[in-house]
Amino acid sequence: MDFLQRRGYLAVSPNPDPAKEYVATIEGKMDTGKIDVALRYVPDRDILDPGSFAAYLDVLGGMAWDSLEKAAVTIIDDINNE
Repeated sequence: MDFLQRRGYLAVSPNPDPAKEYVATIEGKMDTGKIDVALRYVPDRDILDPGSFAAYLDVLGGMAWDSLEKAAVTIIDDINNE
């Protein structure tokens, strides 16, 4: 799966108050529940939809990874680009 298809699972909506700085945390599991993923970020213009993050992790869980760190870097890159 290419990065555009993978990132297509991520959905965002407008930040309810972009003037405030705060930390949001979204947690989920990938690889049929074997790997816990916690994402902490400071929302800017948009916020990440938790349901779409879960679907995204399901997709990642079905992919082969050389290491946990490679998966983490992919998640960071995908989130930063959406």
